[in-house]
Amino acid sequence: MPPVLHRMSRGLHRYGLVGSGRRVLTKAASLGYLHEEHVWYSLEFAAERRRHPLPDGLRLARERGEDEPPALAGEEARDRLAVGAEVWVVRDDDQAAFACWIFRERAPVLACRTGWLEIPAGAVVLEDSITSPDFRGRGIAPAAWSAIADFLAAEGLERMLTKVEVENTASRRAVEKASFAEVAIMRLTRLGPRKRVEIVPFDPIGLMLAERLGARLGPRSSCD
Repeated sequence: MPPVLHRMSRGLHRYGLVGSGRRVLTKAASLGYLHEEHVWYSLEFAAERRRHPLPDGLRLARERGEDEPPALAGEEARDRLAVGAEVWVVRDDDQAAFACWIFRERAPVLACRTGWLEIPAGAVVLEDSITSPDFRGRGIAPAAWSAIADFLAAEGLERMLTKVEVENTASRRAVEKASFAEVAIMRLTRLGPRKRVEIVPFDPIGLMLAERLGARLGPRSSCD
């Protein structure tokens, strides 16, 4: 991994939203109890959607090379690359400003019994979007997602799925700015070895997710 990307990944995973979230999950798991609520979103490529250009001087590239996975170091990155995942990176010259993972066949989802969601034909799953602290506040994430959607639509794909924690208001605003629409609420509760997964679907895509996750259909709450 190039040193600049290693520093970006290490720092963001240690102090950013992703890293903080994983630390919380690790601690919760060590105590035997875990509760998560996520909103699933879908971006339909053929639907009318807002385009967000990248700021001047930035460029987006797909970086699929097994030799230097740029967004996540170590065994987890190798596992992701082994199932066909791709890393998309926005750069300012050689500096990484943004990175995210795109999964085409299977995506890591803790709520699944196997830990992997089998992705339906025509769809991809977006995970672990990270913006470098030096580039935050410039709308880079929505612009990158919009550009990635255009690339994937040209390949004949139909939609991009992603999930965001219910309480992560900033990330939810960002995906909605990029024209992602809510399709389901997913609730995961685990106590020791016992796991309960509920899906509240809002449309047929949400129902499809419930089926593939093996989740029971749950009631909507006043906060949904």
